[in-house]
Amino acid sequence: GKVKFAYDVWGDSVNLASLMESTGEVGKVHITETTYDLVKDFFLCEKKAELVYAKNIGDVQTYFVLRLKPEYSADEAGFMPNTHFEEVKKQKFSA
Repeated sequence: GKVKFAYDVWGDSVNLASLMESTGEVGKVHITETTYDLVKDFFLCEKKAELVYAKNIGDVQTYFVLRLKPEYSADEAGFMPNTHFEEVKKQKFSA
């Protein structure tokens, strides 16, 4: 207890995280274009109309995740995955 470690975190990841937090909306999942490219086959997403500027990165396109695509959803709202989702996910992401 006599030595305290302190860490500072900075850089593009921190700038992007701050941007996502400050430009998001309450109750919505806010993702970057990189994440969108990974999940777009499974989820319906809404592209934000305006690009947002991130320090040292530039303009960033972001999206809100709306719901699972109907073919992967076990419920009307699109929040519960079905067995087809689980099967496809395993095939796509196991290697």
